[in-house]
Formats: sequence, C-alpha cells, structure tokens
Amino acid sequence: MATVHLINTFGRQLGGAQWRTLTLFELLSEQTEVNLWSEAPPIPWLVGKYPVKQITPQQFPRGGNLVFIGAYYRVSGWVKHSNPKRVILLFNSNLLSDLEGFVRGFADAGLPPVELAFASEGIRSQSGIDAPIHVSPISRQRFRPNPSRGDLFTVGRMGRNDWTKHHPDDPSFFQELLNRGYRVRIMGCEAKTWGLDEHPNLELLEMNQECPEIFLNSLHTFFYRGHPDWYETFGRVNLEAMCTGIPVVAESRHGYVDYLQNGCGGFLYDTEEQAFELIESLRNDADLWAKQSGRALSAADAALSPDKINEVLQFYSR
Repeated sequence: MATVHLINTFGRQLGGAQWRTLTLFELLSEQTEVNLWSEAPPIPWLVGKYPVKQITPQQFPRGGNLVFIGAYYRVSGWVKHSNPKRVILLFNSNLLSDLEGFVRGFADAGLPPVELAFASEGIRSQSGIDAPIHVSPISRQRFRPNPSRGDLFTVGRMGRNDWTKHHPDDPSFFQELLNRGYRVRIMGCEAKTWGLDEHPNLELLEMNQECPEIFLNSLHTFFYRGHPDWYETFGRVNLEAMCTGIPVVAESRHGYVDYLQNGCGGFLYDTEEQAFELIESLRNDADLWAKQSGRALSAADAALSPDKINEVLQFYSR
C-alpha cells in the first residue's frame, strides 16, 4: 500500500471535512503509513491529539498519494515538488468552479491527473462527472446510543460558525419551540448572536464546549437546515445523530438524502410548518419516536457498512 498524505485546513474550526479527515487518518493508520498535513498552523485543540504537520517550504508531503479533502487549494510551490504517485480530491462543496480550478491547476503543473470522489450523489449529479461517492466515516464506538436526556423533550443542533450552516430564520424557529414548551440546546453556529430571549429551557454552547456524542445523546430530536443559498453536500452531523439513535428532522434538499430517507431515521420537510408538525409528532407519539430511533440506527449501519468503509480506504491507499 502507498503512503497516504491527508491534506486539509486545520487552522480553523473543526467541521465535517476536518472530522472526515481525522477519522480517515485513524482508519488508514491501521493499514498503511498516513500523514496529516495543513497549510495553516493547526488549531490548539488538535495539538497533542493528532500529529498534524504544517506545510512549509522545507516540510511538505513527498511521494505517495496526495489526498485533498476539499478543493480549498491551488497548486503552489510545494505541490510542484511533491512528486506524488497519485493526486486524489474528495469534493465536498457545491462550488463547482473550485473543482474546475483544482483539476486544471494540477494538469497545468504536469502532475498526475486528479482522481475524484464525491461526498454525495447530489453534488456528483451537478458536476456531471462519473466518480465514486464516499461516505464520511464515523466511529461507531464513539457515536452510539447512551441516553442522558431528561424528560423534557429536547430539540437541538450543532455546527461550526459559518454562514452556510444555519438559516436566517433559525432564531425565530427555536424561539417558537421554546414558546411551545420544548427544551432547546444549540452548540455553535453563533447562537449567542441570534438575539434569543433568555429562557430556562434554552442552553447555548460554544462549539466543542461539549463532546459531540454527549451533546447528541442529550437530545430527543436533531433539527437541521442550512442557509437558503447553500447546498450541503453531506451533512455529517445528521449521520452522527443517527448513529446515536436520535431521529433527525431536516430540510429535504441536501446531499444527506443519500442516507436519510423520509420515515427512515427521521423526516424530511419542505416548509417550516411541516418541520413543526414533524417535531410535534415525535414528541406526542412515543412509539413513533422509538420506531424512528431504531430506523436511524439501521440507516447508519447501512451507510457505514464495513464494505463501504473498506472500499473508501482501499481507494485512498492503493
């Protein structure tokens, strides 16, 4: 197997792309030599936990397989001298111009043709390119049911601080949930700037203030939608919630429909009023909640089957 160099931007908040990269590092390390690289200094939280190396003119990946998780890069000096065996891009954005620029840059530099994989069927269809779809690996030992939620029905979400990750109407949506007697927990997403009224059933957390698996197991339902101008290509947090047996209520237009189908681990909605109705149905019908919880675990098992994960690992390491 070839040495694998996993490259991502670890100089900002950890999001789905960064967690995908770190989980791939853990899994690939069991099979072959793997290195983690970042062009920016890694955030302090990572130091001592993962061996992320900062790319400099003197220190950069050499040989092996260059695996870019996201097309955030352009060909620069170090890439031209890296002499890779293969160049691989996991494309996880709806900005197809980034994909075109990435592929063109490597071709112009005389490097091996970029081999592509996509985060979901939705973005692959938009690109019109025939390439494999890779699920984002998630540790089932870490994300598993461990109920610590109280009796008060709790709706929540988590996500990094980025405009793409939340909807302009989220503050009013969560305020209405509080008015209807729900408990609301939000981690990240600049929730403290939303202007939500203080409420005994509202808890706002900084990103990574609580371990994600602990946060998710405090919820009864995970709610998700993004900015109207953004297409979420995978939505890893939804699959993490499903791994913990938490039903998901999510808008129906994003790439996570690859693993979240309506009524199979949660529900997809088109309008805000539908979202309220679905959350109400989960609160008011314990049997429905239990059925969707079990289906969420089954859907996560299918999405993260050993065969699918091994196929991904073999693709990067061959």
